[in-house]
Amino acid sequence: MKLSIALFASLMGVVAAQEDCYNTTEALAIAQATDPRSNDVRGVYTLCPGLELTVGFPANEAFTAFSFGGFPLAVLRPNTTIDGNGVVLSGGLIQFATLAAYVFEGTPFTDPKSGTIIKNIVFDGTGLTPAGGFPSQSMFISAPGDYVVSNITFKNIAYGIGDAQSRPIFVGPSDIAQLAPLTPPNSISFTLEDSTFVNVTTSNGTSVFLSENQTIAAKNVIYENVEALAALSVDGATGSATVENVCISGSKFSFATLAAREGDVGLYPSISGLYIADSVENESCAASENLFSSPGRDNSGTCSSVETVDSCFATPMDPTSPTDAPANGTATDPPASAA
Repeated sequence: MKLSIALFASLMGVVAAQEDCYNTTEALAIAQATDPRSNDVRGVYTLCPGLELTVGFPANEAFTAFSFGGFPLAVLRPNTTIDGNGVVLSGGLIQFATLAAYVFEGTPFTDPKSGTIIKNIVFDGTGLTPAGGFPSQSMFISAPGDYVVSNITFKNIAYGIGDAQSRPIFVGPSDIAQLAPLTPPNSISFTLEDSTFVNVTTSNGTSVFLSENQTIAAKNVIYENVEALAALSVDGATGSATVENVCISGSKFSFATLAAREGDVGLYPSISGLYIADSVENESCAASENLFSSPGRDNSGTCSSVETVDSCFATPMDPTSPTDAPANGTATDPPASAA
């Protein structure tokens, strides 16, 4: 006999308002699903401290059951805050997801995920693997809405196994044909701030942070030991990208590839506050005029304030990354030499 979500939640005492924290991603999803709040009232759901969780692989086409690990971390409703409390997520096909339409234990969740806040999570690439024709991604954002994602570390990730094009972050329509039309252009705004990419490699011409016809921003973000075609890119004729106070350290992409795109049509970001420390190429805006002059693409991007620094600043999530970070540095502080 199969228990309903509501009955299971009542038996287990899993009610968002009564729980200080949750020990599994499944319990956190049940808390969202059964929370009696209306969608215009914010719900805050926190994972317990010290967790290291393995995400599984889909056991069916509906993505409602997973094997070899637990559910991905997911947002089911608008006005949701998820505080990972430093949780380390490893393994799986997708470690964090929002879908434009998702049925969880028989209950459909189709509202846009407006007002989403995600914070304090470490995405570890250990065991993260493409499967069933789908690329593996740490964060897969396909539900319309606005997202602010902060204090995130993406680490030890090697993407591009075989022909699969995989990356830490994808923002855009799902590869599932019936879901793709539910994510129209310009329906997602996604801001990543105060975060770090460290020891990340992509191949097959992929971007670390890719949007397809959506609006994305990177603010106070470090790229340390990253090898990729692009650090951030927009694929498609619509959407936009913004880069503010980004620092690159020991990475094998130049400033020019910060704005590289996939496909024949793409958009260039507006860049302000780019800091380069110990990178392969140190380019100024003037030396990167080709950034904004490719035929057939929107050439409206702007570039200002590129500076070479001794080291990048540390993030709250990983104060030892990068090394040589100034004492008491945080992701909201500029590099010392830029003060």
